[in-house]
Amino acid sequence: MDGLSFLDVEPSLLKTEERIIVAAIKIFAEYPLHVVTVRMIAKEARVCFSSITYHFRTKENLYQEVIRRFLNHGVQTLLCHGESASQPLTPEAACHELRTMVIRMTDWIYGSSHATTVAKIIFREHVSPSPLSETLYDEFFGKVITQLTTIVSSLINVPENVDKEREAALLAFSIFGQIGTFRLDREMLVRHLGFTGFSASEIAELQNLLLRNIFRQLGVPALSKP
Repeated sequence: MDGLSFLDVEPSLLKTEERIIVAAIKIFAEYPLHVVTVRMIAKEARVCFSSITYHFRTKENLYQEVIRRFLNHGVQTLLCHGESASQPLTPEAACHELRTMVIRMTDWIYGSSHATTVAKIIFREHVSPSPLSETLYDEFFGKVITQLTTIVSSLINVPENVDKEREAALLAFSIFGQIGTFRLDREMLVRHLGFTGFSASEIAELQNLLLRNIFRQLGVPALSKP
């Protein structure tokens, strides 16, 4: 199995290599790379030490495989529609692409069964980058921001003395941050607003709020309603 589909399968039904990856994802979500040992992963996967060295040789190779799975899943989920949008879009097409992308991103980081685990590893890479952080940017985050920038650039008007592409890129980062903040604030949402974190209705509520705020931020009042 590729991607992350095997995370929803009973571990005893998986091949040894996939059981190791499942265990590694769990361990890497809890501990940074420099703390993790092969023995920790072997214990979690209930395999012998040599099984991990046979399939992956080192923990760094195993971590690289985990990141590769995340990247493939993220790209397939977020960029499979509108990926070719490298040229300016009409305002109507840009609004459609932006709405689709926001919904896809929120579904991915709030609603998927493995969202919490993925988020822990990804956010750690932002705070304490590993040698793979550049790969994460080149293969995933950079592509997401570039696509968002193209969409935003098709929607905004700026004064003549403002660099439109730079302004669009900053707004794209702002949008990305707004979406990520609810993932970071999950526990506070549970405590303060009684979220179950995150049900389908709660995700829809956050999506509606984000879409209203983002379109308002971009100055598209006619499309500020969800």
